[in-house]
Amino acid sequence: MKQLFTIALCSLPLIASAQHQFEINGEVGNHNSPARVYCVYAVGDRQVLDSANIANGAFTLRGNVPDVTMVWLMLDHAGTGYAQQTPYNSDVVGIYVYDEKMTVRSADSMKNIQPVGSPLNDEGQHFYRQLASWMEKTNAVNFEWQTMPPEKQADPAAKAAWKAKSEQVLKENVAAKTAYVREHPDAYFSLMALSELINDKQDPAVLEQLLGSLSARWRESNTGKGVAADIVALRKTATGNKAPDFTQPDKDGNPVSLAQFKGKYLLVDFWASWCTPCRQENPNVVKAYNRFHPKGFEVLGVSLDDARFRNAWLEAIESDKLAWKHVSDLKGWQNAAAKLFAVKSIPQNFLLSPDGTILAVNLRGEALEQQLEKLLGK
Repeated sequence: MKQLFTIALCSLPLIASAQHQFEINGEVGNHNSPARVYCVYAVGDRQVLDSANIANGAFTLRGNVPDVTMVWLMLDHAGTGYAQQTPYNSDVVGIYVYDEKMTVRSADSMKNIQPVGSPLNDEGQHFYRQLASWMEKTNAVNFEWQTMPPEKQADPAAKAAWKAKSEQVLKENVAAKTAYVREHPDAYFSLMALSELINDKQDPAVLEQLLGSLSARWRESNTGKGVAADIVALRKTATGNKAPDFTQPDKDGNPVSLAQFKGKYLLVDFWASWCTPCRQENPNVVKAYNRFHPKGFEVLGVSLDDARFRNAWLEAIESDKLAWKHVSDLKGWQNAAAKLFAVKSIPQNFLLSPDGTILAVNLRGEALEQQLEKLLGK
């Protein structure tokens, strides 16, 4: 369950409101002081850190959250302190909490614990098994393209066959996520499935109908309200609409606004230094920029790096030879521009006309150059 924490935070930001109390009673081996258990979770933009003594493997943690929340439980075996623990090298697990009193047990380590008698976490396990199967199909078709010999990638028939397969996989995944929502109207994780459908840029009218089909307790929850706001943002950033304006600082701290690019064809490219698919896509954007920049094409990179990764962001710009303007408020997934554009996953881009109308979304690989050829000529 360790992986789920990141997905939850990235997909469904919380809105502060009424609190729900949780209690976790743990039984992990026979650990004793100086070992200590840390509990870390996010409430909006704020990180909450709590801890508890552990005696004969037993500990208790209590807290308040505004909505269903994933918490990290970290076991500091040697009592070296929280500063020495990270999600990547410590004994850690992620579990969901809400209005529940639950027991978690493991014979040895925190990473192996299992919640006992927690319908919420049982539901989560079921949902993420489904999500893994959807992702497996997508990864398989992407891997097929990545490992295809260059000469075959250049063959129009092979390219068309792969594109048809890719579109079919997306269609199947969308149908499966939609079915999940319809079949689980009283499940918190239907909101997760809806967030996935927002990632897939599905019809906002259909998404609104699906959200309306959920039980009131989840539809009207903080997370439900967040999903509703994302659907509104998705509607506003659909092709044919004027892109919402925003201003963010560039790498030197100077304000840059979207309005500054009026009169140019502009690709608004959401990415981050730590995002491997983004870095893999960068050469395609560089190629398109070098070819069409003299004809009036611009790129504006919007980074979802946070303040910790500012240097990595600047190094990635240099390393990948990204010669265009770059901005970021360095708030990670809370980036204000990303929220305006309903960006829930990266890489993601929006091609704008000279008057700021959204012409296309998520042009990848050769698709960007092909679209620019239509607009600016060969």
